[in-house]
Amino acid sequence: GEKVKSTVGRMDKLLKRIESKDMIKTELSFGLERLNHFSPRFAKESILLDKTFNSHFFDEFIFEVVSCSEAGLNLTKLINNGAIYIGMKHIYYISAMYTTKYAWRYEDMGTMVKRDNKTIDFMVASFLVSQQDKDASSSSFSPVTNGVSLSFGIEEQELVFGLIDLLWKKTKGTFENETKYMKWRDSLYSIIYKRRNKKLPLKFPNTFRSHETVVDHIHASMDGGAHTGELYLTNNFQIFYVFKGTIHAHQTFSLHFSEVEALGKSNGSIEFAMVDGKKVSFLVKGSYGSSNIPALDYFWDILSADFSRFTMKTRVFGVPLQSLCTTATTIPLIVRSLCDAILEQNINVEGIFRVSASKNEAARIQNMIDRGMQVDFKVLAKDPFICSDLLKKYFRDLPEPIFGNELYYLFNAIWGAKVGGVLTEEEVVMRLREKFGSMPSNDLTVVKYIINFLSKIIANSNQNKMDLNNICVIWGPILFRTPEEELPNLNHLTVNVPPTMDSFKATAYLVELLKLLIGHKHLFIDGR
Repeated sequence: GEKVKSTVGRMDKLLKRIESKDMIKTELSFGLERLNHFSPRFAKESILLDKTFNSHFFDEFIFEVVSCSEAGLNLTKLINNGAIYIGMKHIYYISAMYTTKYAWRYEDMGTMVKRDNKTIDFMVASFLVSQQDKDASSSSFSPVTNGVSLSFGIEEQELVFGLIDLLWKKTKGTFENETKYMKWRDSLYSIIYKRRNKKLPLKFPNTFRSHETVVDHIHASMDGGAHTGELYLTNNFQIFYVFKGTIHAHQTFSLHFSEVEALGKSNGSIEFAMVDGKKVSFLVKGSYGSSNIPALDYFWDILSADFSRFTMKTRVFGVPLQSLCTTATTIPLIVRSLCDAILEQNINVEGIFRVSASKNEAARIQNMIDRGMQVDFKVLAKDPFICSDLLKKYFRDLPEPIFGNELYYLFNAIWGAKVGGVLTEEEVVMRLREKFGSMPSNDLTVVKYIINFLSKIIANSNQNKMDLNNICVIWGPILFRTPEEELPNLNHLTVNVPPTMDSFKATAYLVELLKLLIGHKHLFIDGR
């Protein structure tokens, strides 16, 4: 028996290690895929490097190409000009006439020093060099392993130094963790777009933030006009548009994703459907970077991916309860805000929770909340039924209700026993209390909070006409899930299927269950 347990334990650990490695491999692949959008920018340059360095240019991403000259030679002499290519894995140098080609890995760099504003010195322990062939497509390389100092005269010294330094010092887990990757990505963009990051705050002093950085840009025409300008996307989910050659505020435009209802692409343009009903479009022509990829398709892929990420990041309705709870004792902010507004301003409103608000208005407010926009719930509560509708919808839209089928089946069994005289009501309560003890902490915290909240509504039933029965008829089916809800959705059928007696019975059970919890809340609230 002990040998079997030991073997099972070792197998379990092995499986976990395999799963962990597979997960890291998957996340790493995902991280590298997210860098693919750099490829079109320097497509022709990447083809050149592939031909020149062939087997040494593999799964590479080029972030920047900068003119330079070897050994600090005069940059104005075209014959000495070359370019330094800053990649993910290597740094490459090719002279203007292809007579000199270098490549070295970041891990083989010893030091990197700036000198006289235009020169960078590299101490490299090992690198590849070719000085024999003038044909870029047929190079043979010899490894140099005894260490050497390389110097390059570079006009864009700050850009090259900052970018290489970031790539050189990147941490091992950068592509295995979403937070680490996004922080690294923003640092990368802040270097690449340093000049634009300095200019945009001058044009948009009230909207471009100090921590913000451009993450991409293209040439475009706003609303199909004859003018042209530059369209910028930032890491703060903002769009900035600057008319070419102008610096005046009335000749610029900006928006935040929270103001956008939907994105679209048609007739060579990217369209923004705004929450306020307006539409803004940008006509995009030409190719992106040195590739043959249409700039419209390229920017659409980047933009739509970021918009999806933004909506998932700020979404409140329809997400798991745990995603909005930072600790085991935290009530989601949306729940607390809506409940506070109802208790402060609408607790005595007749028909609260029974009377519905305007569906369009409730949908508009939900859309604002899901896009991270500021909502003043006290002002919102001036319509007495908006907050109550949104609170019901929040719990109704949870992917997994607080009480699932397991509790329903338990209650179904013990309530049947009570009706049959096998169990007393006190025994039923104790059985349910035992079940509560095994609930996840987040769920239990929210259950206690909402039961207390509903009890306060019921306590004012003389004014709001919402007594225990009325409240439970509404909230029972919201907080609990019946087995029938797990059946396949038959809404696509043309035949109207009437509710069965079982469904009425199930709903009645849910009402009785909630009555029991609220009626004996002192036992459940103090249970843990």
